[in-house]
Amino acid sequence: MSKTENAKKVSKWLRENANPKLSDTRTDGDEPAVKEDREYLNRKELYEVRDVIVRYIDEAKKTYSDTICKNAYNKIKDFRSGDKVKTQDFLDHLHGKLDK
Repeated sequence: MSKTENAKKVSKWLRENANPKLSDTRTDGDEPAVKEDREYLNRKELYEVRDVIVRYIDEAKKTYSDTICKNAYNKIKDFRSGDKVKTQDFLDHLHGKLDK
């Protein structure tokens, strides 16, 4: 599955399931390209969380599933909660390279 297809599925899952609800102002209308150059992740923005999950799925060579999306989202939400965290640290955590 392509990154674009994964991005659409992850966006849909996040819109329906993220708690607390994420801001999706950038994802209304046309789907933006997956952007992977942010140093820090804003966990309140749907498109930023989506991009990290899509990148994780791609790097781990996984196939999208609601379970993968749910687990990745929960790990992102709970990892160093309240702290400013680099996007790469989130990816490393998802890949199991970092502990809490």
